Amino acid sequence: MVRDLIWQLLLILSFWLFSLSSALADSPPKINLSAEPITPTIHSIPEFIQSILHIVLQIGIPVAAFFLLYSGFLFLTAQGNDTKLTSAKNAFLWAVIGTAVLFGSWLLANAIVGTIAQIGGPTG
Repeated sequence: MVRDLIWQLLLILSFWLFSLSSALADSPPKINLSAEPITPTIHSIPEFIQSILHIVLQIGIPVAAFFLLYSGFLFLTAQGNDTKLTSAKNAFLWAVIGTAVLFGSWLLANAIVGTIAQIGGPTG
């Protein structure tokens, strides 16, 4: 009963993460292909931070989803063994903490860029 509930929760969470990753995916940074040397369109620190964070999110969201699914697999294979259950709980806890840090960094970066935009600084 509890295992089924945990498995369903992990499945729903993984589908949510994958759908969120597609919603967060912007177009890749544009590159000027004129006669001049190829230069990216990053002209300010906020644009640089956003492009780095975009790359981190594209890598981090699938990794977070994998570890959440892996912790669910550990729960299913524990079969009542206390040491395996403890290991599964720790894996789930750290997967959730990592996911929270990942999305927290995204929220913090967007808040900083939004604040700079309100002040009137360069945001791109």
